Amino acid sequence: MLPETQRRMQLVEAAKAEPAALPEPPAPNVKRIAEAKAAARAKLADAPAYVPPAQMASIVTELDRYEYLFNVSVRDGVALREADADWMARYEQTEEYASCARGRFEGLRRVYARRRMAANGEEAS
Repeated sequence: MLPETQRRMQLVEAAKAEPAALPEPPAPNVKRIAEAKAAARAKLADAPAYVPPAQMASIVTELDRYEYLFNVSVRDGVALREADADWMARYEQTEEYASCARGRFEGLRRVYARRRMAANGEEAS
């Protein structure tokens, strides 16, 4: 046979041959995956369910901060981080709160309490 014909026959034979099997992928490290999941769950549990006020550009004054935290905690029913709850309690003792905001927020507390009672099917007193 001619070398050209032999080369063509080799190419045809190579095309007919089955490709080599791919190597098996390594088994997943189940222990490492479980540890990563547990770490992610712990990080999520530690994170607040709301954006901390310090990260919000729209909060300029202490009254803005109080209003935001009030809405998160009283209106939305989200538990505050201890530092934010302490700050709210201290702010409620200030002259600014007493003169500018106490009446408004006490009224809102009553409104939100009535809404929760209505949603739970309880009677308001």
